Amino acid sequence: MLYSVLMNIMDDQSAAVDLPADRLERLHKRLESWSVRLRAAGLDGLVGAVLDAAGPLAPLGAQALWVAQPALGLLVASDEIDGLARLLDSRQGLNWLRDELTREEPVETPIETMDSNQ
Repeated sequence: MLYSVLMNIMDDQSAAVDLPADRLERLHKRLESWSVRLRAAGLDGLVGAVLDAAGPLAPLGAQALWVAQPALGLLVASDEIDGLARLLDSRQGLNWLRDELTREEPVETPIETMDSNQ
């Protein structure tokens, strides 16, 4: 599912984001982790606003990530940096990134609560 969503993200020149399914899955897991940390710190709204305001500069940010990729590769896997840069390089990718980082936690249903208490 995630692979098909990201494969449908097109940049302004109509070139698809071309990432293998395993790389997309790792990127999605990384973004989920960041999203949890942002919500815990109360910064998810701020990040959403910054991504909205900086939207026109996102392709420049993508270029900066690609330039810094060798150094950032010491902290984060290089393919994750590349995936993030590809997302920033398209308007639809930026929208998806913002939605992933700022989405609310899923509401726990009473059935899930009962299962976790057993």
